Amino acid sequence: MKTIAKNIAEGADTFLLQEFRYILVYVVVFSAGYAIGSAALVSLALLGAFAARADVRTVDALEPWGFAGLLLGAAAANWFAALTLRSVAAAASEVAAECLQQFPRIVSGAQDPDYTRCIAISTRASLQQMGPPGALVLLSPLLLGALFGKKCTAGFLLGALVAALQLAVAMSNSGGAWDNAKKYIEPSRPHSLLQTSRSLRAQARVAAAAAAVDAAAAAVAAAAGDADDAGGEGWGGGGV
Repeated sequence: MKTIAKNIAEGADTFLLQEFRYILVYVVVFSAGYAIGSAALVSLALLGAFAARADVRTVDALEPWGFAGLLLGAAAANWFAALTLRSVAAAASEVAAECLQQFPRIVSGAQDPDYTRCIAISTRASLQQMGPPGALVLLSPLLLGALFGKKCTAGFLLGALVAALQLAVAMSNSGGAWDNAKKYIEPSRPHSLLQTSRSLRAQARVAAAAAAVDAAAAAVAAAAGDADDAGGEGWGGGGV
């Protein structure tokens, strides 16, 4: 939602982007909080459903299988986060490579930015790279239940819930810090120069297009004048 609003504001060439940011900050913060809270409640409900179906009353951390499950669950949450971050980094690298290929031609005015290509790369990479994290989430409880029993699985689910909740809160706060750092850098002189160069390139393209239209109109007018002169001479010659 944040990216869509930013693209709309930049595409419309408006000056409301700064005002949008203040609104979107609150939207992102509240949506992240609701997402974390709802995910925690759903995970707790699923843990209760598993405990009821498997007839697991308690998870004793002093028992070997329960303690092992807690450790594996905490490790799985961090492993999932690492796999997700690596997937995002891989997708971002592909998009950055595509941008590096397009940037020289965009600067020279040979072509316009190809947004469709970047969107296609992001979609394909996101679907491909999220396979390992999804397999980890789906297969790890099944393997633990089949190999080590229901107590280890209950400990695994509980450990994953606690560790993942802490990771979600920490990553949400750190993401807000990185976003604020980005907003602090954007008004700087290099970024302003980049925006100015983009505006100048756009104005140069418009001026070149207008000059081409004027030249074409002048050529058409000249051709029409020549045709009139030729027609007048022909009419006069016929009269003589």
